[in-house]
Amino acid sequence: MPGLPFKYIVYSYLLALVTAINNGEMYFNKLGALFEDVIALLSKFPGAVLSHVARSENLAAHGLAKHALRLDDELSLVRGGSNRWRSAKCQNS
Repeated sequence: MPGLPFKYIVYSYLLALVTAINNGEMYFNKLGALFEDVIALLSKFPGAVLSHVARSENLAAHGLAKHALRLDDELSLVRGGSNRWRSAKCQNS
């Protein structure tokens, strides 16, 4: 919704990535392609800020993300199976 006062803060423990993107540095290799993807995704959220967080302080977010992925897998199985489940089943048949 346009005009909402939200500001998105995206955290990464990869200091090199945060520094390079925030400084507008360009890389012409595979790392540069990753940076371009991050920049493209951030552009979808006007006002988004990329900030560094120490890896040790990122453990809570990492745990929440892993938990969310497990829940997603459980829901996929309940709703008829995920693609990973189906492909594993086909390979084992």
